[in-house]
Amino acid sequence: EARQARLTLLLGRRVTSIQVREDCILADDQPYAAVVLATGAPPRGLEHAGEGVIVAPGRALESVDVRGLRVAVCGGGDNAFENAARMRREGAACVDVFSRGDLRARPQLIREALDLGARIAVGPYRIEGRRIVRAQDPRNDDQFDIVAVLWGFAPRLPKIEAPGLTAGAPLKGRHPLPRLWVIGDALPDEERSILAAMGDGSRVAKAVEAFLHSDQCWTEKALSLGAVDA
Repeated sequence: EARQARLTLLLGRRVTSIQVREDCILADDQPYAAVVLATGAPPRGLEHAGEGVIVAPGRALESVDVRGLRVAVCGGGDNAFENAARMRREGAACVDVFSRGDLRARPQLIREALDLGARIAVGPYRIEGRRIVRAQDPRNDDQFDIVAVLWGFAPRLPKIEAPGLTAGAPLKGRHPLPRLWVIGDALPDEERSILAAMGDGSRVAKAVEAFLHSDQCWTEKALSLGAVDA
């Protein structure tokens, strides 16, 4: 659809900085009338990925045959307990859920995992390959066949400069700054859902289209910068 609309696709290019100005937005010094950030949210804990260590929920984790295996699930949210229950149903020998802080999962998911025999350990720990070392007793480390790291996701946004925006401050809301929209998984603290992301895209597309046809966008200054080429 993007190609049919004759959009310019710059694949493999990383935008490293965005500057929000009154009459345009500069993306790596290239002026645009508006910018939509749809940069996604990679999973936390990718530095631990390796043999027997799977980071993030999804197909890679669900495709593992866990029958008879000892499994560690690192995380305290819905994904951690959903997968803990699923792996017990699929025949895992044992499933231990490690959460550094208070459990954040829905109570019914926690109950289901416990009813199926999953165990919970709350407190500081570190991951060393397929070993989980708990801070309370570093000598009492646990070796597992599979470690699932389910620490959630972190929005991946370029550096943004704008008047009144504190350096490093997270953007809040779908339209946090003039001429700038944030959608889908790039939104901080949003539930990760492909359906929600698609809905965001449709709503923001209409908002951007309305903006591009507004008097605010079609100013002599923006035209002189070539912003309408965006």
